Amino acid sequence: MKTSAKQGDAKAIMAEHRWEDALPILLEDAAENPDDGWTCLYIGSCYYELHDSENAREWFTRAERLMPGDPTPLGCLGDVAHLIGDSVKAGEFYQEALAINSEDELAQKNWKR
Repeated sequence: MKTSAKQGDAKAIMAEHRWEDALPILLEDAAENPDDGWTCLYIGSCYYELHDSENAREWFTRAERLMPGDPTPLGCLGDVAHLIGDSVKAGEFYQEALAINSEDELAQKNWKR
């Protein structure tokens, strides 16, 4: 799927760690492109950085449904589990991600933690 202009704008804002500023742009993009799993991942990432684990989990779960076979959403769900202190569930998500792609850098890095 091609990156939308809004997604590109939001990513530039996220690079400046302006999570709250990126969210409205990404939420609008999600409404316009409901099948774009990457927008869901970026929204989840903003919520994760804001320590809003419930919303982060919701958006990462949505991304997982939209991106079957991609380990990225599973790794992100593992990060949320780690954020809330559930290391067992985090490990399960990282293992699922590694089962899809044993070379996935996110899952490898976080599994070691």
